[in-house]
Amino acid sequence: MTTAPTNTSSGSGLDDFLKFVIYCLILSIILVLLYTLGVLLFKEISVWRNRSLSSNGKVSEKTGATTNRRHTYKERINSVYMQWIPGDNTSG
Repeated sequence: MTTAPTNTSSGSGLDDFLKFVIYCLILSIILVLLYTLGVLLFKEISVWRNRSLSSNGKVSEKTGATTNRRHTYKERINSVYMQWIPGDNTSG
C-alpha cells in the first residue's frame, strides 16, 4: 500500500503567500474604486445642494447655467484675462 507524501510545506508556503498578495491587490483596487466613487458622488451632491439652495433654481435658456446659485469649483477657477496687443496704447 502506497501513501501520498505528506511533506508539501515547501510549495504551500509560496502558494499561500501568492494568494495573500493577490487578495491584497484585489482589496486595494476595490478600496480605490470605492474612494473615487465616493468623491464623485460627494461633488455631485454638493452641486445639487447648491442648486436647491438657490432662490429660483431656473436654468437660463441663453447660457444653460442655473441662475442665483453659488459657483461650483469648476466655475470658480475660470478667470477673465485681457490680451495685450503690441502697439495698443488704449490702456493709458
